[in-house]
Parts: sequence; C-alpha cells; structure tokens
Amino acid sequence: MKIDKYIVNNDVLNFTRCDQIYFNSNERLNDIFDKFNFKDKRIFSVLGSGDQAFHLINRGARKIDLFDCNNIAVYYFYLRVWMIRYFDMYYYSNHLNSTFIKNIICKVKPINSNENNALYFWQKIIKMKIFDEYEDSIFVRNSICMANNKIDDLKKLKHYLKHNKFNFHNIDISGEISVDKKYDYLILSNIAEWISSSDYNNIWQFCRNVDQLLKDDGIAICSKLWNDDNDKRVKDILRRLFSINNLNDSTNYLPGYYLVKK
Repeated sequence: MKIDKYIVNNDVLNFTRCDQIYFNSNERLNDIFDKFNFKDKRIFSVLGSGDQAFHLINRGARKIDLFDCNNIAVYYFYLRVWMIRYFDMYYYSNHLNSTFIKNIICKVKPINSNENNALYFWQKIIKMKIFDEYEDSIFVRNSICMANNKIDDLKKLKHYLKHNKFNFHNIDISGEISVDKKYDYLILSNIAEWISSSDYNNIWQFCRNVDQLLKDDGIAICSKLWNDDNDKRVKDILRRLFSINNLNDSTNYLPGYYLVKK
C-alpha cells in the first residue's frame, strides 16, 4: 500500500488528500532567483519541499504565503525547519529514517499552532512504525538540483524561522480558490505542466487565479521541467491575458523558466 493511502486510511489529522513529498526542489533555485530582488516583497509560493520558501526568506522576502494541494507538505516543511533550528542542517544527506526523526522531534518546543500540529503528525507517524518501510515511496528526489539549492550559511534563515508564523493555503491553484490578497510575485514551479491539456476548465481557472493573485505590476515565475509541449495550451491562454518572457529553455537535465507579467 502506498504511504498516502495508508495515512488517509489510518485517519492521521483527518487527511483527505496527501501524496508523495518532494525531498528537495527539482528546480535550480539559485540560478533563477538570482535574477530578482525579493526584499520586502509580498509573495505567494508553492510549498513543495520547502526549498522555495527557505530561499525566498534567505533573499529578504518577509511577507510569504505558501500553498500546496498536498496536505503532508506542511509537516515536512516543519521537519526541515527543525533540522535547521536544532541541527544546523539544510538537507539530510542520507535517506531519512525513524531514528533521526525521533532525534529531531524530541528536541522540538513548538512556538505556534502550526508547529504543534506538525509535531503531532510526526509523533503519530513514528508510532505507526511505518516510516522506514515506506521512506522510498514517501519522497521524490532530484540529486541534480540539490547542490545548487543548498544554503550553507543558515544564520539569517534560523533567525527568521524563530520569530515568524507562515500562512498556509491547502489549495489546488488550478481549481477554485479563496485568497483575497494581491502579490508582487507568484512562485508556481511547473504546476502548469500538470494540468491536463484537454481540461479547459482547469486551464482557464489556473489563468484566472494567476490574474486574481497578481498585483498590477506583478510577476509569476514558472518552470518548464519537461522538454515537451505539455504546458503549451496553458501558455497559449496565458498569452491572451499576460506577456510571457522565456528566460531559458529546458534540457534533458536542467529546467527552463518563463515569466508571466501583468
């Protein structure tokens, strides 16, 4: 049984939707984020592995809201927060295991309700005694991008994480959403590539959501990870509403990026 089905069937935190977790981002975030100034900007970012949020914080962003349709992502995010806070560790070099997670959570003193919920989740997972068996099926890894994305100096990150609580939105951004803020930047990874090219309703809803969330001079940063035309139909519709600027093309090994500007 896959870990996501096990968790749902065992009623951990009343989950209705969970899936594999990105162990690390499959984008080269330093390469793309170097092109922008995020200092003091309002940002709406996919959560995923947490790498996007950590890099944005490290680059001076201070108003970050996070979203993901995968319920487990927020709990993995806090596991990484605790790795940074208590172990000065950005990535765990080996496969995560229940012994290391126990070593983490025994040190945790939650500073807000989000951390308290995350602690409860990991305590339940460890009690189930299933983590080591399912670890390979829990995470999606991309070793090519890990070296590019690693943050070596964690001082700034640790300071911010100690004093701030994040707003999380458990949403599918290609569906109907209820977010009433406007943002300078949207960090969308390659979400557009996952929308079925035959699903016009979701394609249009995704484009409407981008329009709704961006300020008048806002920018959405999107990634193209597959060297094919999976997102062509989405981009065709985006062009009707925005200007699109390709930053670089994808290859068989490295992602490409494009900007959507209002």
